[in-house]
Amino acid sequence: MTCTGPSNLDCTKCKEDRMYFDGMCLSTCPAKTRVNPVTRRCDCGNGCRDCGYETKGDPKTTLICKECGDTLPVLWNNSCQSTCPGIQVFLPDRTCGAKCPLTHAKLPSNRPCSTYCPSPGKLDLINNELVCADQCSAQFYSQIINTSNTFARCSQCHSSCFNCSGPTQNNCTSCSPDKFFHPALGRCENECISGYTLLKNATTKQCEICNTTCEACAPGRKRYGPNCYDGCPLGTYANPSDPNSCMRTPEPMIKIENISPIILSTATDTKILATAASQGLRPVITWKVSSG
Repeated sequence: MTCTGPSNLDCTKCKEDRMYFDGMCLSTCPAKTRVNPVTRRCDCGNGCRDCGYETKGDPKTTLICKECGDTLPVLWNNSCQSTCPGIQVFLPDRTCGAKCPLTHAKLPSNRPCSTYCPSPGKLDLINNELVCADQCSAQFYSQIINTSNTFARCSQCHSSCFNCSGPTQNNCTSCSPDKFFHPALGRCENECISGYTLLKNATTKQCEICNTTCEACAPGRKRYGPNCYDGCPLGTYANPSDPNSCMRTPEPMIKIENISPIILSTATDTKILATAASQGLRPVITWKVSSG
């Protein structure tokens, strides 16, 4: 037997020949209760998991339910119900109340207020009250908060974003009307940044990577003449003094691609696409096929 104090009302666990009820170890369960053969606790039935007297000691007073089980989970007026009455909400302590705590959202009437929403709902703050929403409000994104991807909540975007997919300034998916959206970067800026140009005929301020007639190139791209490329174009090479720009090579260059089949053979047709670049006269290209 274990206890929390010296009296017979301070029991927490009883000997094998005794039954626990409301802090006491008894030889028989009180009237209107029955013993659970597994836990050796006296319960009140009708879905009640734990019960006791409204006032301990003698004389005993009204028998009340303290905790309900899963079949009738709601504790209301000292009895177990399937749902809370009227507009009452099911609180985390499995009782009924006027509204959920500020940190919890209201779920269907047979489920308690929760800090999580069942998938695909998202926990969102609307009118200073947490609710389970199908979609997050503007300037919030859906954040998975458990490893099995079954619970999500709406978290605030970075201050530069209007809508977003994550918390950083590089997770923007749209911008406020006064900002310029850069889809390639996922960012909202006060203007199109260096290497980007305003997208023509767009309904919003949207900036795309500049390819032709550019004042500057986006990071990682190469400039040759007025244009920008992912790499130096055929017939040019990276400028040793400025790796972000390209210079024309003095020697002719040939680029070979789209070779089919990959293994060459004189027994089958072979397709080769070659592109040549030269500062002077067009170079003469001679093909030679050898069996060696």
